[in-house]
This record gives sequence, structure tokens and C-alpha cells, in this order.
Amino acid sequence: MKMLYDVFGKKLYGQKYERLFKDIMIIIVLYVGIGSTDYNIKIAPFILYLISGVFTFGVMLTALNSKDIVEHFKNMLMMPFSDKKLVFSYVLALGSYTLLTKTMIVWALIFAVGKFEIKTIICGILAGICSVLMCSVFYAYRKLRILFIIWSGLLIGSIFGFREMFGVVNAYVMMMIFGVSSLILIIILANTDGYVFYDRGIENITAKKEVKSHKYNLIWTYFYRYLFAHKNYLINTVIMWIVAAFIPFVMPQMFDKPGFEKYIMYMGLGITTLNTPLCILVSCDCDLDRGIKSLPGGIKRFFLPYGLFLFVNICVTYLIYLTFWQIKSGMVDVKIIIIAVIIAALSATLSVIMELFFPIRKWKIESDLWHHPRKYVVPVVVIFIASALGTLIG
Repeated sequence: MKMLYDVFGKKLYGQKYERLFKDIMIIIVLYVGIGSTDYNIKIAPFILYLISGVFTFGVMLTALNSKDIVEHFKNMLMMPFSDKKLVFSYVLALGSYTLLTKTMIVWALIFAVGKFEIKTIICGILAGICSVLMCSVFYAYRKLRILFIIWSGLLIGSIFGFREMFGVVNAYVMMMIFGVSSLILIIILANTDGYVFYDRGIENITAKKEVKSHKYNLIWTYFYRYLFAHKNYLINTVIMWIVAAFIPFVMPQMFDKPGFEKYIMYMGLGITTLNTPLCILVSCDCDLDRGIKSLPGGIKRFFLPYGLFLFVNICVTYLIYLTFWQIKSGMVDVKIIIIAVIIAALSATLSVIMELFFPIRKWKIESDLWHHPRKYVVPVVVIFIASALGTLIG
């Protein structure tokens, strides 16, 4: 089993696991740097459990759907193998990659600014492990996905249920729930055919659909087809819209200071551009990048519509965000709407510039692309600008 894990591990971390050590060092520096500021935010334990579970599930699902990983897994099937060892090595490699290089960053940020008891931290880690196992089983058993969706819903419901009934989520009870769920999922994986992971992956990356021919608006047709061919990008965008609806209700509680609401509103404009994969369409396709730059007028004909496409998407996000802020506090006026449009245009322009001159390269699987540090340059700049505007105007 160790040999099988090494095969997948070297694909994810490099031949000598150098990438793992580099990522862990960056996370340690991030934790120490933010922790040394003595900046504290009151974060409820149930928020930690939800973030650990939902974020980990999303990253793990992206990794399982990665074309490179599926092809690598295909090569392993050419050799004699034990189903149990292959499945556990595959899930362990992708799961450890997800937790140690992606979820660990989120944990470092949360633990640096929030204070938690040891039992709460352990429960948050168990939530992440349970999420990795749940995602693996969810991916493997397509016909039974509705059952695993209900199961996941019950886990999330138990978090909110304990909070509503007792005012606090009991860490020991949640540890038992996550632990028992994880054991059951491990038993299911132990009886899973290794070919299932390859079959699901091939279905996702080779599925063919009827394609209609278009003479006009070819770039917009491309964007439309790309979104529906990559459902995870579309789903991630919808999730961002849902987050935009929740921010007006959550952030004011985290920064509970008199007269601080308007500043938070402006800062939220930057945060709602933070996690959209739409801003890396060129980075995720090297052939597209080369094709655009090699064709006469390709840069102008692609990147201008691309910028408009991003602008429209950001405006939709802002529309949802400001609508729910208006419902909550009624603070939205014409001035804020004009500033939101300006920030949306700025964000779209900066994203296009980054994709044109600094596309992300040397990524191993799609999850690396989604969480590459360069992707966060534009949102961070926009957050600072929006926050500065909130300070000056608010």
C-alpha cells in the first residue's frame, strides 16, 4: 500500500515530496505572521465545522475530477492490484493532499485569528477527514448519490440542530458523529471496486454532447459551452452567489462595532470576487492561450469579450449582495451602486490583465489552479480599494 501511495503522492507533491514541505512551511509562516498581530475574531465552533466540511468536500471533488489524475489512475490499472489497497491509496493520497495543502491554509487563518479549545480543533479536523471520505464515496457511487446527499445534509443539520436546541454545539457529540460516519464510509470504501473511480472520471472528461454550429458571437458561445461543460465552475459560481447573500447577515456579527456597517459593506464588495474560477479560463487551457496569441487579432477578439463576461458575472454577484444588504439594513443608495459598478469594472479589467500577461502555469491538477496564490492577487487588491473607499466615504 505504501508503494501505491508513493505513486500517487509523487504525482501530487513531486518526486521527493518537495512541494508538500514547501506548502507546509508557507502555512506555518502564514499562521505565525497573522497570529503575531494579536488580531482576534470571535468565530463560533459550528462555523469551523462547516468550513472544514464544505471547503474540503469542494477541493476533494475537484481533485477527483482532474483529468491528469484520472489519466494517472488509468495507468495504475494496467498493473496487477488489490482493489482495497488501490482504493485506499488513491483516497489517502488525494485526501492528504486536500487536507495538508488546501484545507490547512483555511485552518491556519481561522486558528490564527480565533481562539478554540483543543476538543473543538480536533472536531474540526475530524469534520475535514469525514468530508474527504464522504466525497470519495459520493464520487464512486453515482446511483446512490441522493443517499449520500441526505447523509451530508443530516451531518450539517446536526450542527445547526445542536446550536438551536442548546445554544452551543457539543464538540464531544460532534466528534462521535463524525467518527462513526467516517468508520462507516471506510467500510464502504473497503468494498469499492477500483475501476469505479476511473469509470466516473472518464465519463466526466470524455462526455460528448450534441454541438450546434454558430456563425456569430463565437466567443460568447464558447463561454456558454465552457460553463456547461465544466459543471464545477458553474456550481462554484452559484455558490459564490449564495455566499454573497449570506455575507450581509454574517460579517456584521464578526465585526460588531458601532458605525462599522458601511465599512463592512464596501469590504464585502471585494470579498464577493474572491472565489470565482471564471477569472482563470485562459490559465486552465494552455492550448487556448497559445491559440489566442498566435492568431491575428486574437488577443483583442478574445480578451475584450472575456472582460465583459467577467464584468457581467461580478455585477450579478454584487446585485445579489446589495439586494440582501438592503433587505437587512436598508443602507444601499445610489452612491454605493455606482461605486459597486466601478469596482466590478476594475476587478474584471485586472483579471483580464493577469490572464493576458501572467497566466498560471506549472500546475499539476485543477485544484492547484483554483487555489494558486496568483488567483487571489486581484481580489486582495479589490478588497483594499473597496475598504479604503468605505473608510473615506463611510
